[in-house]
Amino acid sequence: MKHIYRVVGLTLFWLLPSAQAQEGDDIYSTRCAACHASPVNEAVRAPARSALEELAPESIYRALTQGVMRIAASGLTNSQMQIVAEYLSGEAMEDLGLE
Repeated sequence: MKHIYRVVGLTLFWLLPSAQAQEGDDIYSTRCAACHASPVNEAVRAPARSALEELAPESIYRALTQGVMRIAASGLTNSQMQIVAEYLSGEAMEDLGLE
């Protein structure tokens, strides 16, 4: 029985990051990519995705929660904002204890 729990635990350990990455990609694709994937309109002034990838996840999260992107991020949960910040930066944030 312990073996089954161990197998299930290890499986979840490996699947969770890929599930979060998929959710991050989904959020980015539906909520962010229109402006950040190929910012051609200079009036929008959205940084390209490559620029976002250079930022720390905390900086992206702060922009979504308190900064210039808070209106665009309305409707996202704190956890979703954390997931997309981690997805874009490729780094994990310190556990914020959200949802």
